[in-house]
Amino acid sequence: MSNQKEFREVIKLVFEGKIKPVIDKVFSIDQAAEAERYLQEGKQFGKVLLKIS
Repeated sequence: MSNQKEFREVIKLVFEGKIKPVIDKVFSIDQAAEAERYLQEGKQFGKVLLKIS
């Protein structure tokens, strides 16, 4: 984790396309419980997202 200033700096780099976050897996909002179990297993590498659509 970081402080607020560091977070803003990283977000700026993401929006400038200078860094790209690693996305491990995307779950639909209906799969929120499954996503939670997946995180509890601790096997992910990168971010786990919930897609709301």
